[in-house]
Amino acid sequence: MLLSITLIVFIGFYFCYIASQKAAVSKLPLRLWAKSNAGMSKSIGGFFVLGALLLYVAQTGIGAGIFYGLVALMTVASLVVILLPMQWKFSK
Repeated sequence: MLLSITLIVFIGFYFCYIASQKAAVSKLPLRLWAKSNAGMSKSIGGFFVLGALLLYVAQTGIGAGIFYGLVALMTVASLVVILLPMQWKFSK
């Protein structure tokens, strides 16, 4: 359950990341939509991150849930900021 909540944090932060002005966007339809609708993307991202934080609190308790949510957000955010600008291509 905690892994799926962490995936929700990733989705939320990803929407916030690709809505920023400095993010390089490829030609994928989701990224183009999120870039053109930046306000909606940031709202969706914030909703997902806040919802995941509430799910962490419901799963583990208030103190541990907030701590777990912040650690997950920091981990996901650092991975997204470091790895996404590389735009790795896994197919030849």
